[in-house]
Amino acid sequence: MRKGVMITGLVLVCAVGLPAISPGPLVWRPEEGWVYEGGDQEDIEIANSAREQFGIAEAYERNGDLGRALGAYRSLVRRFPQTLEAPRAQYKIGFLHEQNGDYQAAFKSYEELIKEYPRSKNFDSAVESMFRIATLFLDGERVRLLGIPIMSSMERARKMYEAVIAAAPFGPFSPLAQFNIGQALERQDKYSQAVEAYQEVVAKYPLNDIADDAQFQIGYAWMQTSSEGLYDQMATARAIEAFDDFLFRYPNSEKVPQAQENIEILLGRLKQSAFQIARFYDRKGDKTAAIIYYSAVLGAESDSEEAQYAMRRIEELEGTMSPEEAAMAEEKAEARPATPVTPVQREAQADVRTRPDYVGPQIKPSQRD
Repeated sequence: MRKGVMITGLVLVCAVGLPAISPGPLVWRPEEGWVYEGGDQEDIEIANSAREQFGIAEAYERNGDLGRALGAYRSLVRRFPQTLEAPRAQYKIGFLHEQNGDYQAAFKSYEELIKEYPRSKNFDSAVESMFRIATLFLDGERVRLLGIPIMSSMERARKMYEAVIAAAPFGPFSPLAQFNIGQALERQDKYSQAVEAYQEVVAKYPLNDIADDAQFQIGYAWMQTSSEGLYDQMATARAIEAFDDFLFRYPNSEKVPQAQENIEILLGRLKQSAFQIARFYDRKGDKTAAIIYYSAVLGAESDSEEAQYAMRRIEELEGTMSPEEAAMAEEKAEARPATPVTPVQREAQADVRTRPDYVGPQIKPSQRD
């Protein structure tokens, strides 16, 4: 009972703050926010034709009476849905909701336009508006209840971008919408799903300017996964592969220095992980396993402190084994995939910090307007 009183009180308090120009009953829809519904309002002039009704709505809008303008446009769509003015009125509904900052209702109104009037002259503008609103949520606009932010916007942004792609799969906003789905997933730490989203960009829009960013973000997402807790060798190897693929496909990208240094960092992680595993088996007394992982530490280099230690321990361990055991351990070490060495490893080891376009080894997910 008390909860009901509290909820009623909240609604009353918020209702007091609503504009006096509200055109009619407000109904909350989870996917839209607060929208005006109900029959024609007594204080809204109703005409007998769609053209006259559109003129009435425009007059309300010109006079700044946006509440009644919304009501008039909605009445037109409801009463004259098959007329030429109906899609124009539906677009106006979305536009006015957007002007009022009711972005969820605006998005839904634009969706309705695309669904009901796919040949509308405002189709492209509606898709652009949908993309713009989705980006607001990606940038931090929160889902609201009576104007009060109540939940994170990333999941809402993802669904909105999916709607943009569904509306115009080959439209100009679809590649970036698909990329931004990956961004939204990354910001929720859903890195494996983000990788899938970025792979969709590369697969479906390989010639688009955003494709190189998507390939880079595939590596970045795997890199983030590999840095969580104990090093995940599979994720690290996949990150190296993705960055190497990026360097091969987009050698002139401004992100080349970042990708190169990221590879260097990841190679270090793989060797460090192998070194830790080798020490574990060494302490456990499993000589064969220790030799296998110490051999992985060596890779293509032998000048690091860990590599020197690994080389020394391999010799010491083999000295305590029979020739047959030592030969078997060496055979298994050779059979095991070594620490990945990419075609650009030597470049990755170069000092890129002095380059004018260098901005650091790890970047935050990029954002585009």
